[in-house]
Amino acid sequence: MIPVLIVPVLNRSDLLHEMLDSIDHPIGQVIVVDNGTAIEPHDLPWKDGYHVIQPGWNLGVSGGWNLGLKASPAAPWWLIANSDITFGRGDLAQLEAMVDPASNDHYFMLGMALFAITRHTLRDVGYFDENFHPAYDEDLDWHRRALLAGSRRVDPPFTGAHVGSATIYSDSGYRRQNGATHAANDAYYARKWGGSKLGGETFSTPFNRGGHVGDWRLEPERLATQSWKKE
Repeated sequence: MIPVLIVPVLNRSDLLHEMLDSIDHPIGQVIVVDNGTAIEPHDLPWKDGYHVIQPGWNLGVSGGWNLGLKASPAAPWWLIANSDITFGRGDLAQLEAMVDPASNDHYFMLGMALFAITRHTLRDVGYFDENFHPAYDEDLDWHRRALLAGSRRVDPPFTGAHVGSATIYSDSGYRRQNGATHAANDAYYARKWGGSKLGGETFSTPFNRGGHVGDWRLEPERLATQSWKKE
């Protein structure tokens, strides 16, 4: 059994339905973090272990992932998924067979659109940096930290489907605002790592401060200025 599946969602609850319908393997808890009040309680195929958390505003991708992790602290490992994927037959069973809960490995089935981490991975790498708000670059930041922490990447097979960026491509307002917030996240990444993403980094610890790779401090003003507004 997969202990926990965490799925943040902002809109397109129809795609969330398709993802949940594609599950063909036992999962102990399914935690849906509804960042945009996109769903109603009666809107899901309720089963034992299904939970919906509605924080009341968009926590962003990192914030949604972190909330799901903190809502299931006893899990030995977690599967985290975008709401716009569907699983192929047997994908989840193969993933469970490959995950070693005693390791600090990270498991990329579809990059960080669909990935798994263990409790040891979380300890060594840390929670996701919520200053990357509301979306984009949080995955590159975390993966860089994972490699610096000595976490091994494992690539389980994935035979399902992924729409890709469904949140912004289904809402012109979000798509327009993402143009500014994505650029601001790029700038924050460069400040954090001493250079641009995907090859320009010069720091081996966040902000060149030394210490743990998971060191980040929430900047509330970023969340206030970066938040997408429904248009």
